[in-house]
Amino acid sequence: MVLQRQKEIRLWGSGQPGRSITARLGSDVVARATVTADGSWSTILPPQEAAHGLRLVVSDEHDQIEFTDVAIGEVWIAGGQSNMEYFLAFDAERRAVLNGPMNPDVRFFDCPRASYEGQLAEKDFSRFGLWRSCTREDLPYFSAVAYYFAAELQSSLDIPVGIVGCNWGGTAASAWMSQEMLEADEGRVWLEEYRAGIAGLDAERYAADFRAEPLNHMTNPLKTSVLSLLLSPGFPRLAQKALLAVAGRGLKNLVVGPMHPWRPTGLYDTMLRRIAPYAARGVIWYQGESDAPHADIYARMFARMIDGWRALWVDDLPFLFVQLARRTLPRAPPAAANRRRHCPRHLDGERFRRGHEMGHPPEAQATDRATPCSPRASPCVRAEGTCRSTSLLVG
Repeated sequence: MVLQRQKEIRLWGSGQPGRSITARLGSDVVARATVTADGSWSTILPPQEAAHGLRLVVSDEHDQIEFTDVAIGEVWIAGGQSNMEYFLAFDAERRAVLNGPMNPDVRFFDCPRASYEGQLAEKDFSRFGLWRSCTREDLPYFSAVAYYFAAELQSSLDIPVGIVGCNWGGTAASAWMSQEMLEADEGRVWLEEYRAGIAGLDAERYAADFRAEPLNHMTNPLKTSVLSLLLSPGFPRLAQKALLAVAGRGLKNLVVGPMHPWRPTGLYDTMLRRIAPYAARGVIWYQGESDAPHADIYARMFARMIDGWRALWVDDLPFLFVQLARRTLPRAPPAAANRRRHCPRHLDGERFRRGHEMGHPPEAQATDRATPCSPRASPCVRAEGTCRSTSLLVG
């Protein structure tokens, strides 16, 4: 676990109403709370400086939970769609990383990819929702972009760096926004299209079909044969197209309905709110292709999404974001990239960088994550570990 330095450390959980909660970090940092009538509690530890090897113990009158080897340093949220989700296991430089030195000061937490309430109880998501460290067993699960970003930052600052992954391939920005955010302006078009698409839907049949499709349960994506082939470096273009067609036939009749990860507001509720307001320095963001159908409103949508995340965290989190590399994507017109490029002109706390030509067509995926994105992502946070504005990562 990595906790954010120099900021209040928010802790929260559930318990028996009325019980007293004590949280102790190290030997002398203590905070207390009482479990409320609805079974929830929260408390705040005071800001701390960078540290290693601490113990965090949370207890009530009867039970306790202990976290060992807790570090304090820099924490960044890694959000977006498949370019951020893309696992180090598939990266072109993965062998150099896996055969190189292991850095215990780079750690990673991946939020379970649950797209509907109750899914975590139905399937085994134990490979996610835990802190991983730089070992040959854990590194394949890291987001490739986030890993290179964290490694560069840790090397510069010489303190622990933790990444909290909260992302999902194929998602539009609307999936990571609340209903209130979308209904406030023209973002409501995403809600209107969604509602029109599920009009007359047989909810019981839909739920049964959705649960029956294995690809809808991202419990261990590294073992999914389609992903393993599709994302492997050097996979031939024609073979990639053929594999995409096969995978698409299995899902094309499945409506983007009330259990689908791409639905508006869905992952805001099932993923993002689960990690907020875990203290962090800022957000790295790699997304945009799936907003091409409404590219003309993306800049304003993205600005509102950033405002919504900052409100959820009660913190003016910096956003570092990437413009996708140019690709032969018939449904992603140049307007999509251009709108995203205009975002920084009217957003406070953002930085933008443009993507290079990289990866392998026909998708906007890039298997060579080490070269383009992360070393250029961190200059604004390198010197002091702080970033007062938002940046675009070079992708």
